[in-house]
Amino acid sequence: MELQSKNKVQEWTEEEHLLFYQFILENMADAAYCLTPEGGFKYVNDAACEMLGYTKGEFSNLTVDDFLPPNHVRDWQTLWTKLKEAKTMNFESVHRHQSGRLVAVQVQTTWLSFKDKEFCYAIVSDISERKINEEKLKESERRLRLFLENNLDAFLLTSPDGSILFVNQAACNMFGRSAEEISNEGRSGIIDVTDPRLAVGLEERAKTGIFKGELTGKRKDGTLFPIEVSSSYFYNDEGELRTSMVIRDITERKKAEEILKESEARLAGLNATKDKFFSIVSHDLRNPVHAMLSTVQVLNEDLDSMDHQTIKKFTQNLQFTVNRLHGLLDNLLNWSLLQMNKIKFSPESTSPESSDR
Repeated sequence: MELQSKNKVQEWTEEEHLLFYQFILENMADAAYCLTPEGGFKYVNDAACEMLGYTKGEFSNLTVDDFLPPNHVRDWQTLWTKLKEAKTMNFESVHRHQSGRLVAVQVQTTWLSFKDKEFCYAIVSDISERKINEEKLKESERRLRLFLENNLDAFLLTSPDGSILFVNQAACNMFGRSAEEISNEGRSGIIDVTDPRLAVGLEERAKTGIFKGELTGKRKDGTLFPIEVSSSYFYNDEGELRTSMVIRDITERKKAEEILKESEARLAGLNATKDKFFSIVSHDLRNPVHAMLSTVQVLNEDLDSMDHQTIKKFTQNLQFTVNRLHGLLDNLLNWSLLQMNKIKFSPESTSPESSDR
């Protein structure tokens, strides 16, 4: 029995309770005050004085309305009535510092009755820094959305299972679908799932978290077109795995590549033609030129000793060689023009009667 009496919790006096609660309030990091039904301050702690810039003596001459900005209209009696009905309320507000600076606050209020008197007990937290960060976050999100909406490349926010959570306007324009249609269709609605490169890309992204490569896009009318895709994994604020996709239509680039390939092939053909032309020139023109040089040399050295018949024979041979060389040059010229597509094909119809005549 003696042991039980030692462990028994002793009852506190009312004064001890009040001192204990006052100690807690005075050492709180948040502002705390007690309001009367008229909006006056019955009690404030040191944190309230620090947050709003008034002494405890100055608080005794103030009301709630003194802390509201000029354009912040609030009916205290209406608020008191609501508080009395609800017993507790939690809301955000704005308080005015003694210097005029506005302080964003979170207010938790409790209505209570003590010795036949009504009071409002309030805990007020300064959330100015939080509101600033929230505004910065909103501004950052606004700029990001503005960037995505005005980007020429398609941007999609997706889940690893292929469902689409967000698309920008460029994606709608690229695939000829509305944002709702793209979201409803999912990945298979905008990418050709029969393209074997898709499976390879998904496997690579699953292993490394990143994929960049070419795939085949699909428009609403079923038209297929080449696209370049950059995709990567990330976790959102809730810890959910998400996928970002940037898609670029590379149709024009592919056309340019084809044109370049054709140009390279044509250039290679022209180089081959040039080599062949020089080969013909060096081989087929050398013999008649040498023949003419030999004839001219003989005529130059033995002309005085030759009779008329011999001279005529040499000149006939020389004329034959020149005519042959002239024909060869004409053929080479026509052949080179044909290789460069500079000879126009202009067929003309002829009637049997005109051909007979």
